[in-house]
Formats: sequence, structure tokens, C-alpha cells
Amino acid sequence: MDGTPCETPSWHGNLIAVASAPNLPRPVPSYGSSLDRVKPLIIGEFHDPATTYTSAQKMRGFFPNGALMNWQGYRHGLPSTVNAGQPGTRDFQKKGYGAWDCFNRTRDYLKDGILPPNGYTCPINGPAAGSLSLRIAKEVPPC
Repeated sequence: MDGTPCETPSWHGNLIAVASAPNLPRPVPSYGSSLDRVKPLIIGEFHDPATTYTSAQKMRGFFPNGALMNWQGYRHGLPSTVNAGQPGTRDFQKKGYGAWDCFNRTRDYLKDGILPPNGYTCPINGPAAGSLSLRIAKEVPPC
């Protein structure tokens, strides 16, 4: 390339096309729309470092037919099969130390569409089911 305008890289043309494309607004549907029939399960965690519990409450306000289920965990999202390889994970969750109750209610919602009662809080009888607390909870005798 000798620096002439005709020999610019082809991605410049793509960049200009994207930058000059019109920004078409997509307004939120009005109240009384099909969103009122949506029944989402919204999971709010009291100690989530990524999304605040206040945000979960606001989200619930946008979906009047949905349900907000609360979990007292210390991580973003419910424990999944990522932790399943750790010894004692399933026992840890089944004994009430973790999010087993929330996990089952989420599964019921995904499988059968059954929402838990709005505002339901999954009980935790010991340390929250964060990835760090699994090891600690095994060391702490139950009350």
C-alpha cells in the first residue's frame, strides 16, 4: 500500500456503514401488551456481587404476573453442575445449607411452568452455598 485513499483496508468501509446506520428506536410496548401475560421467574440474591437485589425487585415490577424468588447466596447465579464434581456438593445442598430448594423450584418452573409464591425465600440453615463456603460448611458442625 502506498497510502492512497483507494487502498484503505476493506474493514474501513464496514466501519463507516455501521457508524452511519440510522439508530431506530424500539419503544417499550405499552401496558396491556403481550408482556402482561409473561410469567417469568426472577431470582434475586441478597449478596450477589454482579446484580443487586434492588435490581431484581425493579425487574419484578415490570412483570406483574411473574414471581421473585430470593436466595441468600454469595455468588452470581445458583450453583450448577460446575460444582457437582466436588465431593459432598449434593449432600451439602440437600441438608439445607445451599440453594437446593431454589434449584428444585427453578427446575419445576422450567419443566412445568410452576412459579413459586412471589417473595419466596429459599431457606439456608448454615453458610450460604457459595463456592468458597462449601469447604467451610463441611468444617462447621450443624446447630
